Amino acid sequence: MKVSSQLKLAGWVGVGAVVLAAAVLQSATQQVERELVRSEAAAEVLRGVADLNFLTLEYVQQQQQQRGRAQWQLRHASLSTLLARKSQLTGADDRQVVDDLRRTHSRLEGLFSQLVANGEIRLFERNKVAVLEELEARLTGQIVQGSMNMISDARRLSAQAGQRTLDAQRRAGRTMMVFAGVVLFMIAAVAYLVVVRIERPLESLRGGVAQVRADNLEFRLGNDSRDEIGELARGFDDMMEKLKYWRGELVQTNEALSAEIGVRRQTEQVLRMQTQRAEALLEAAPDPVVIADEKGRIVVVNARAEAVFGYPRAELLGQCVELLIPQRLRATHVAHVAKEVASRAMTQARAMGEGRNLLARRRDGSEFAVDVSLNQLETPEGMLFISTVKDVSERVRAEQRIADYMARMRALSGRIVAVQEEERRALARELHDEIGQGLTAVKIRLQAMEQGGAELPSFADNLRQARITVAQILEQVRSISLDLRPMPLDDLGLAVALRSLVARTAETAGWAAHVDENLSGERLVADLELACYRVAQEALTNVMRHADAANVWITLRRSEQALFLAVRDDGRGFDPKSARPALESPRLGLLGMEERVRNAGGGLEIVTRRGQGTEVRASFPLGAAVTAPSSVLA
Repeated sequence: MKVSSQLKLAGWVGVGAVVLAAAVLQSATQQVERELVRSEAAAEVLRGVADLNFLTLEYVQQQQQQRGRAQWQLRHASLSTLLARKSQLTGADDRQVVDDLRRTHSRLEGLFSQLVANGEIRLFERNKVAVLEELEARLTGQIVQGSMNMISDARRLSAQAGQRTLDAQRRAGRTMMVFAGVVLFMIAAVAYLVVVRIERPLESLRGGVAQVRADNLEFRLGNDSRDEIGELARGFDDMMEKLKYWRGELVQTNEALSAEIGVRRQTEQVLRMQTQRAEALLEAAPDPVVIADEKGRIVVVNARAEAVFGYPRAELLGQCVELLIPQRLRATHVAHVAKEVASRAMTQARAMGEGRNLLARRRDGSEFAVDVSLNQLETPEGMLFISTVKDVSERVRAEQRIADYMARMRALSGRIVAVQEEERRALARELHDEIGQGLTAVKIRLQAMEQGGAELPSFADNLRQARITVAQILEQVRSISLDLRPMPLDDLGLAVALRSLVARTAETAGWAAHVDENLSGERLVADLELACYRVAQEALTNVMRHADAANVWITLRRSEQALFLAVRDDGRGFDPKSARPALESPRLGLLGMEERVRNAGGGLEIVTRRGQGTEVRASFPLGAAVTAPSSVLA
């Protein structure tokens, strides 16, 4: 019989015995509980009878007071109720005692009624006192005797209930002892079965395992029993035979694997060196390199990509490559990548987004222009996209600056032509209107003098008027000449020419001029002097036209490296933003000053605030020409 069957059988027998003992114990317990209830009921009856007896004696001793009679009647009624509802007292002896108690109790009620009536009669019939007292003594004796009989019956009832309770408790104790004996027997039987049928065979199996651990594959258990332990023992012996066979096979296989592992280690060493070399090349690449899989997840980045995009490597790996693209362009990029994956036709690196300006996004949200060289690499894990990103922000900005500069030059060239034509028209108009009319007036006066002769009184007046007109014409010609080419600049230098320009402009405009210069009559390069003069002339013209100023300060300073010019006024000033789009201006204005300073290799800065005046600052390098810095509006 198998061990499992033996254990199951022992278990079921034990369960049956325990259930039977538990049922007997439950029955004994219930019997004890019923007897305890009966004992409590008998005790309650005994207390009621004793109380009634006490009240009887108290009533007699208190000379039959009304209060004592009421208490006796109340206790009598309570005892009657108690005897009527004690259903727990159902035994034959109990019913007989209860019936005796009820009869005695009923008889006591009549005796007490007679005693009460006798007391009332004695109050009214004084002549029968002796007879009534004797009757009262006899009634009291009968009541006391009845109460004592009831107490005796109640004690007998309580004693019977106590004896039955004791007997029930003894039966319950014996049942507990039997229950404990059955449990101990079952425990001993199971322990014996475990030791004899399980523990000893298992100890033998543990010894076999120890032999295997000691590398003794010749050990055998040799257990022929038909139970589970025997099956385990036979399985163990079979396993030992197979282990002995497979150990020999394993030794041969291990020798072959050792040789193969040596070759594989050499191959892995070569691969490791190649991988390290590739990683070093990737890290040393001057441009960011981002490698993504077919799903667009970043799998490899180099150090340059971390520096350019601002992301740490751990944060980039596993993220979608769209993280590095501005939000508004991500949908277009996803469609482009899907097209590339579907085609799988890219065999060599090629530029991505040819003909378009590509933008990338840094971690801080800033965008910059890039060129992307894209290639594909087929791997066992799938297709990889290798993107080499080149930051071309500087190139794009330079191209934009060149385009802006060319646009400015085209606008400047066009405006120069327009200004030339305008100056020609203005010069022709001035020659015709001013100088032509003056020469005509001189011609008429000379003809009048010729026709009238020197004897006429008007001869001297015509001669004087002609001389005045000629002087005005000469002044106009000189003014036109200075506007076209400042002759003092060629003859006397920048300082003298600038003072002459300021004086003439101040006289025309009506504001006070303040000149501060330190050239001390020194001469500079002619082109430099001309550029500085024209910038000052344009600045003063702008003050006269737009500033509505009362004072103008002109500062001209020379250092070892540069020449500095500043023209400042206390006029109305202007908004720098409105002055920046100089290309839209109908005249040269600021654009002309910028280009003159730029061509001279200098820099121009205009500082102004509306209502706080304007200051034009220009610097011109001395000596060899330098690359022109950009102008600034502040």
